[in-house]
Amino acid sequence: MTVNHHPPLQVQSAPTKEAEALPAQSVCLRVVRGALVPLTEQDSEALRRFRLRVGQTVLADIDRPRSPEGLRLLHRFAALVTENVEGFEHLSAHQTIKRLQAESGVGCNIVSVQARDFLDYLGTNLGIDTSEIPRDANRMMTAYQPRSLSMSTMDDAEFQEIFDGLCRYVTLKYWPSLTPEQMANLAEMMPESVP
Repeated sequence: MTVNHHPPLQVQSAPTKEAEALPAQSVCLRVVRGALVPLTEQDSEALRRFRLRVGQTVLADIDRPRSPEGLRLLHRFAALVTENVEGFEHLSAHQTIKRLQAESGVGCNIVSVQARDFLDYLGTNLGIDTSEIPRDANRMMTAYQPRSLSMSTMDDAEFQEIFDGLCRYVTLKYWPSLTPEQMANLAEMMPESVP
C-alpha cells in the first residue's frame, strides 16, 4: 500500500473481463484494528464490483479528508486580523490570508523571477518610476507564491501546520502582546463569517 496525501482511495486490481471496463473509483473506508472496512453500503457495493478475492493484493492511495472546520477557523483568524491589525482593514478574509502567506512564506512555493521583469511590472502596473534603477539582465529575485489552502490540496496535518505558522507570524510581527496559542484561541471565539 502506498500512503500519500492526494486523491481519495483508488482501488485497482488485476482486471477481469467484467472489471476491465471499470475505472478506478473512490471508496470511503473506516479504520478498524488491523484493517480498513467500507464505510457505507455504497462503498461495499463499489468494492464488490471489483470482484476482489481474499488474499488478493490491490494498489491503493490513502487520503484523509480534511475537516471543513479548519477552513472556517482560518477565515475567523483572517477576520480577527482584518478587524484589529492596522493596514489590513481594507482587505477581505481571503486577501488577508494570501497577504500573510506572501509576507511570511508560510504555505508558499518559492519562485524565482528576473529582477528586470519585477521592475518593469512596478513601473507599468503601479506607476512607480524605476528608470533610475539599473536592470541587470541576469539578476534573479526570490519570491513567495501562496499555495491554495483548499480542502482538496492538503490534509489536516499540513493545514494545521500552516495555520499555526500564520498565528506565529502575526504574533511576532503585528501582535507581540499575544502568543500564537492565544491568537488561535481568539480566532476560535470570533463569529463565523462567510468564507
